Amino acid sequence: MISIMVFMVLAVLVFIHKIYTLFGMTRKQTYTPNLRPLRRSRRK
Repeated sequence: MISIMVFMVLAVLVFIHKIYTLFGMTRKQTYTPNLRPLRRSRRK
């Protein structure tokens, strides 16, 4: 019983991680142009 519960928890965590990475990739694409000018301003 315990092994089945652990397996289900791990499966849910992996599923959430996959969704989080997919959303993270979409967010990075929108944020990358905003981060580039900030890096340039820091160098100045």
